Amino acid sequence: MSKSKFFLKIIGFVVFCSSGWANDELAKLSNVFVSQNFQLAESIIKTRIAQIEAENSEKETMSDSSKKDLAGYFFALGKARYHLKNYSSAEADLLQSLDLSSIFPDYNYHYLGMLAFDQKDYAKAKRYFNKVLNYRPRSHLHLEARHRLADIAMEKKHWNTARKLLRYIERKKRREPAYPFIIEKLSTAEVKRNNFWQACRWMRKLYRSYPTHEITSEWGTDLSQVKIGKFSPKCKETNSDRRSRIKRLLWAGEVEKAHTEIESFRKNTKRDYDADILLVRYFNHKGDVAQSLKVLEKHFESKRYDFEYLNKLASTTAKLGKFPQAVGLYYKAYKLRPRGKKARDSLFQAAYLSYQFQDYDGADRKFEELIKKFPRSGTARDAKWHIAWIRYLKGDYAGANEHLNTMWKQRRRYRWSRAVTNDKIIYWRAMTLLRMDRKEEAKKDLMKLAGKQEYSFYALSARSRVMELFKESVNRIPASMDFTKFEESVANLEIAPSSEDVAKAPEDSEEQAGILSDEEDLEKEEEKLSKLEDEQEKMVESKKTGSAGKGALAMSAPESSDDVEIEEEKLEVTNFRSKVMNQRFERALELMKFGMFDLARWELYDIERRTSNRTYLKTLMEAYHRIGAYHRSGYIGQVYFSSERSKHGIEGAKYLWDFTYPQAYKENVVASANKFGVPPELVWGVMRQESHFRQDIRSPVGARGLMQIMPYTADKLAALLGKGDYRVDQLSTPEINVEFGTRYLQRLNRKFDNKYPLTVAAYNAGPHRVDAWLKNFGHLDMDEFIEHIPFTETRLYVKKVMTNFHVYELLRDQKQFNLDVAMLSRPVGLTYVGDLPTKENWN
Repeated sequence: MSKSKFFLKIIGFVVFCSSGWANDELAKLSNVFVSQNFQLAESIIKTRIAQIEAENSEKETMSDSSKKDLAGYFFALGKARYHLKNYSSAEADLLQSLDLSSIFPDYNYHYLGMLAFDQKDYAKAKRYFNKVLNYRPRSHLHLEARHRLADIAMEKKHWNTARKLLRYIERKKRREPAYPFIIEKLSTAEVKRNNFWQACRWMRKLYRSYPTHEITSEWGTDLSQVKIGKFSPKCKETNSDRRSRIKRLLWAGEVEKAHTEIESFRKNTKRDYDADILLVRYFNHKGDVAQSLKVLEKHFESKRYDFEYLNKLASTTAKLGKFPQAVGLYYKAYKLRPRGKKARDSLFQAAYLSYQFQDYDGADRKFEELIKKFPRSGTARDAKWHIAWIRYLKGDYAGANEHLNTMWKQRRRYRWSRAVTNDKIIYWRAMTLLRMDRKEEAKKDLMKLAGKQEYSFYALSARSRVMELFKESVNRIPASMDFTKFEESVANLEIAPSSEDVAKAPEDSEEQAGILSDEEDLEKEEEKLSKLEDEQEKMVESKKTGSAGKGALAMSAPESSDDVEIEEEKLEVTNFRSKVMNQRFERALELMKFGMFDLARWELYDIERRTSNRTYLKTLMEAYHRIGAYHRSGYIGQVYFSSERSKHGIEGAKYLWDFTYPQAYKENVVASANKFGVPPELVWGVMRQESHFRQDIRSPVGARGLMQIMPYTADKLAALLGKGDYRVDQLSTPEINVEFGTRYLQRLNRKFDNKYPLTVAAYNAGPHRVDAWLKNFGHLDMDEFIEHIPFTETRLYVKKVMTNFHVYELLRDQKQFNLDVAMLSRPVGLTYVGDLPTKENWN
């Protein structure tokens, strides 16, 4: 069935109905609202209102459709005039829209409340915001109304009311740009209530989590000196707070400020060790790990039996490549405290570092000890994988195969960690068979993976291996391959012996996957809050039918799609059975008509979170895509239609793949890709993993925008691009963020000879770390190299981005896909000679 016929089959009513008005005029109005050209919007809307009134001037009564149109235009006019600060006219327009039975009265009341609030008429504003709260069904405006009511309570000095409202808002707006201001207001309200303990709780959060925010920009390292108004609650920061603050200052590029605060703390305290721990973080950030080690070693005699100190010392020692010493320190820490999660992590690091510097027997013993000591932990299951992997690297392919077969048999008994999937076990089992020259058995496993149409990293790697093995007989593997037919086509072909043997594991590495962090529990909790759509994924967990994806609620600018071919320019949708859903969708359509995409997105989201009907969800995907909310259309495609995409493949359900892997911000991506000679598919692959196409997202470490660029890196890129007027807030704009991110990919491609997996690894972990990995195990094949990456996060990141990249190629350029995917089964072909850097070199 064609995509056009499919969407025509689910039509119920037309989204963009012009009601007789020229389509180009409506499109023009939509564009001016998107660009926030409110003066032009005012002119266009006034003209249209005059036309409608003239058309109905001789009629006794105005038709319902004309009233609906007129109500919408008066609302749009009132909104435009509000932004132009023409308050009296805006109020009249909004009231007129209500008189005409507007389909979104809560929006009218919201802007009427905003008008009154801006004019400090708090009594009137309160009445309007309470009407928003009384509106059913609830919408996102309820939260905004509560926020304004809290502001009114603050102005009226009703501190108990303000505190109650702000506590509710605080729970709902974490990780949003307005969150620090909410925390500041909560601090003020608690001080006014003489609840100093709670006030200090919020002030400490500002102190540790937002050290570069405008609220805290003048704060120093001593929180007790900070005042709220003219009063200081004499709050006292903890070591955890102080460390978190310095960490975030360094992440934000405020290196000198961080150093100044460390020195200030050192002068005003007798706790030399606490000051030195901050100094260690500072030196590590600068890449002077040797100096960090010197600072730590002077405390060895007094801290030699301190568990946390030994882990910190082990981590720093490992960064310098002194793995035997680091192993001993981790193991000593484990013996000091042999129970609990931290002990388990210390033992795992001791085993892992032994594996890294090729003490395979020592690693084997420690992994076995971990399995025996903590048999039911996820770490023990990871240890089982590493035992199999070590045997593979040692050339003990029979032993590796035996362990992998055991893991395969136990897959239903144990829930393996996210790093050990069924595809991973199958792929490396096939590789052990291949290395043992049992090619027919290896072929069966590789064919099972290569024939899959969900295109996981291991399915693509298997495809690469098959292409490499059969390159003389099979020139091309179809993008949507039928496993049975393909297996029959190659069943009688002789498989050439592998020319590559597996080398040993690396001698050293700068850091290790999952090294026990020295961050405090409080910071770990904050990291959890940073996950994209944490609450959203929990909400849909019970009803999802495919693999999980990342959701997002960010607003984004619209972008057209050239790939989703709909027969008509007008979006046509299904007729929802629920009256409430129909109302929501009608409101969304009206908002979309005027270019108010941010508001329309919330209406669509209210539908999405209340339905699992697949027909409705397909309609929502198209609507989201039309307004540029790629994170939401992609989320639906990933979560709800994974099995359908896998079943039909790209050729059978391309429209679902296009929604799941959208050409987001196509104009910006293509322009930057052409400018810097980077495949646009690679840019989209990185963007999908980094931000899921959310342009205003900010990570806990300070990375910003679509391609999650750190401010420090952005400063360097701005200098390379000659952008002297660059400001860090511009990283939230697609044009700047995509340009900077693509320029960085170009820099990494040049350094690593267009070996895209290395480029992607460097994008995530830093090129200096990839240099270390190349020096230690650059002689491996690319798939083996990726599996050997010490950082768990980076290893998974490379697999996901390369999967994204190759799926984008399959969707748009299969010939290039065949060339690029073959890279996964070939030798890395690069090495690093010389002293290893401890930080990226921008010279």
